[in-house]
Amino acid sequence: MKRYVMTLLALSLLAACGDEEGNPGVSDLDRDWYVIEDNPGDPVDHERFLIYDQYGVSVYYNDTVGSMIRQDRWGNDYRHYEVLQVFYAPGSPKPEGGFTLLDDKDVLLPALAYAREEVFGRVPAAMRSVPVLFVGDMACAEYAEPDFYRGFCALLVKAIPGFGELPDAGRRELDVRLLGGLFYGELVSAESGWLNTEFYAVSRALNPDPYTDVYSTTGTWGGQSVSNACYGTDLELSLNALGFLRPLEESDLPEEEWYTPTPMLDVMSYAELLFRHTPAEVEQMYASYPVVLQKYRMMRAKAEACGFAFD
Repeated sequence: MKRYVMTLLALSLLAACGDEEGNPGVSDLDRDWYVIEDNPGDPVDHERFLIYDQYGVSVYYNDTVGSMIRQDRWGNDYRHYEVLQVFYAPGSPKPEGGFTLLDDKDVLLPALAYAREEVFGRVPAAMRSVPVLFVGDMACAEYAEPDFYRGFCALLVKAIPGFGELPDAGRRELDVRLLGGLFYGELVSAESGWLNTEFYAVSRALNPDPYTDVYSTTGTWGGQSVSNACYGTDLELSLNALGFLRPLEESDLPEEEWYTPTPMLDVMSYAELLFRHTPAEVEQMYASYPVVLQKYRMMRAKAEACGFAFD
């Protein structure tokens, strides 16, 4: 299936682009905008081409991925710009969020070379059709300081400053953002049923009160404190006891007053955990929190079913 081609729309526009006698005109509406052409004179663009040529992954540093001259139905030329619609949801309210582009794309070169040599080969073939847009910073309603975000037609990844000077352990943070981000995107786009009935249900089952949701929601009054989520139970007043890894927002308040994550942040947190630590490290880190380990093992099994491998 071609990437993100809206076939019905393309056909209707094609039908409208005929001449006065009704003969269909020549259409370029099926152009694949995600093909990366080589530019040997630019090291960053050349590295992007090598990634695309080897793995089929389209990598960008600008959300405007191309432009071309088209004609409207009356024969007038106009320039069309193809833009990655990240914060967009057809038929639904527009997701809240935004991003800033990199000031200097050249800072990406060592990260792209590392990703080509160490990361993209670990991406399952079915996930390589998702374009990746490296940005300087980003924000979204459901996550506290996100490092990645899977939008409508691309994965946003926050670039890591000074990547070329980092030790190997620091560079592996890019593994987390790319692999974790792509896996997270697969879950929220194709596994919503499993998330609702299996994954989220583990934490929700810890408080059987039908009027208490252990998760926070977005919005002014959407925060659910740890103490409220644990109310009426004998649970330790902590995120880990509820099966959570990250609060909705970092805070200097006692942990019992922290807000629990939204469901999406919960998924993101476990996607990060999968690729930040080995299974043995995770089992040791959370040995005192069986609910965390239960959700981690569920998530790891799902990732393995998608084609990821773990040490």
